[in-house]
Amino acid sequence: MPGNTAQLPGIKKILIPLDGSAAAEAILPYIAGMAGHMGAGIILLTCVPQGLKSGVPERQYLEKAAALLRKRGLGVATVVHRGEPGPGILEASREYEAGLIALSAHLKPGGRKDLLGSVVADVLRSRAEPVLVLREEDGRAAEKGWTPPSAIIVGLDGSTLSMTALPHAEALADTFGSEVVLVRAVLPADSLSGAAKYYGAVDDFAERYLAGIAETLRQRGRKVATRTGHKAPDQEVLAAADSWPGSIIAMSTRGMTGRVNLMLGSVADRIIRAQRHPVLAIPAARGA
Repeated sequence: MPGNTAQLPGIKKILIPLDGSAAAEAILPYIAGMAGHMGAGIILLTCVPQGLKSGVPERQYLEKAAALLRKRGLGVATVVHRGEPGPGILEASREYEAGLIALSAHLKPGGRKDLLGSVVADVLRSRAEPVLVLREEDGRAAEKGWTPPSAIIVGLDGSTLSMTALPHAEALADTFGSEVVLVRAVLPADSLSGAAKYYGAVDDFAERYLAGIAETLRQRGRKVATRTGHKAPDQEVLAAADSWPGSIIAMSTRGMTGRVNLMLGSVADRIIRAQRHPVLAIPAARGA
C-alpha cells in the first residue's frame, strides 16, 4: 500500500459486485490500487437469485477473492445478497455505506457492448452513489502496477447539472495528484442560424466559460487544462481522455439539452459503451 494515503471525501468504502465471471473480477487489481492509495476499504458483493439453495459456494467464492486483496493490506468485507443484482447492489451500498460502486464493463457475445446486462443502468437510474465503470484492460494493466490517473476529464455543457461531476473530479484530482481537464463541445449551428459570426461567438463563449471555471480551480491550487472542439460531445470527451493516458472521465449522467449543450444522459451512455477509458458516472441528484 502506498505510504502517502489520502481519504477521498465521502468515499471510505468501495463496493465491487462480482458475478463469477472473469470480466467482473478483472477490475480487482485496479480497485485494489485505488483503494490502497485512498485508504478505503473494499466490499465484495455477489447476488444469489431467490429460489436457489444456500449461498455457501458464493461466500467461498468471495472469500477466495478477498484473501488476495487482504494480502495487499486492504480491509475487505464480503456480502452475499439474496435477490436480483440491481436492487442488491443498491441495498448493499446503503447498508454498508459505500461511497463508490465499481463495475466491470462487459462485452456481450456478438460484439454488442453492455454493462453487466442492465445493472449499471438500473444503478444509475436509482440515483445511488457514484459508479466507476472499468474495462477488463484497466484491471490487467493494474496487475503490473497501479498508477494514479494522469488526469480527470470532465465533460461540461454550461448547465448546473453538468457541474455536479466537478466536485467529485476535484476530489479525485486532489487525492491522486491528477490534472483536471475541462471539456466542452461546441455543436455547429444549423444552416438557418447564420454566419461565421455565430460560430465565433459560440466558440468564444465556450472558451470563456471553461476559462472561468479553470481560474477558480487554479485559485484553489489545482492544475487545470481546458479543451473545446466541434466534434460530437462524446467524441470530444473521449479525444481529451486519449490525450491524457490513464485518465478517468467524470460525467454527470443527466443534463439539460439545447443547441450548444451536451445531452449528458446519452453522452455518458455512449462514452461508457465506447469502453476506452474508466468512467466515473455521477447521478445528478448526488450533487443537486
